[in-house]
Amino acid sequence: MKTLMEEMIDYNQLSPESRVWIYQSDRKLTKDEILKVEKHLWEFVGQWASHSNKVKGYGAVYHNHFLVLIADETEYTVGGCSTDSAVRFVKDLGTSIGVDFFNRFTVACEVDGEIQLFSSPEFKEKLATGEFDENIIVFNNLVQTKAEFETGWRGPVKDSWHQKVYSPIF
Repeated sequence: MKTLMEEMIDYNQLSPESRVWIYQSDRKLTKDEILKVEKHLWEFVGQWASHSNKVKGYGAVYHNHFLVLIADETEYTVGGCSTDSAVRFVKDLGTSIGVDFFNRFTVACEVDGEIQLFSSPEFKEKLATGEFDENIIVFNNLVQTKAEFETGWRGPVKDSWHQKVYSPIF
């Protein structure tokens, strides 16, 4: 019988076209919370199925703020029910540790090597006052594939979808 860790697919085995879902926490997760989240992620991915087919999936916490789920669809497509089960899983997990993974009005950026979270108005203000410039590193949680995750998840605001929202400032 495989352990939970062995049930997890090696990230490097996933196709570049694998689907990605990124859930940003509303605060930094503690080490204990990360251990709990990753244990539950492994359990979820180990039983994740779509139309009775095992999903070739992966899950991990990145930078103490981001829960990332990936599904390799080269063999089986992840259907709506499977996606819904993942959303329910993340909501329940967040509730269990007191974290909101669904606040889409918070911008995560890297300031002096640390991830900081700002409300949209706060972030816009920092750009307007010049405290942040167009090179501030932001996280694009809307990437769709593993390839995009690797190349476009983290980068300067001027190269992300954020620039459209804050374009009057640039």
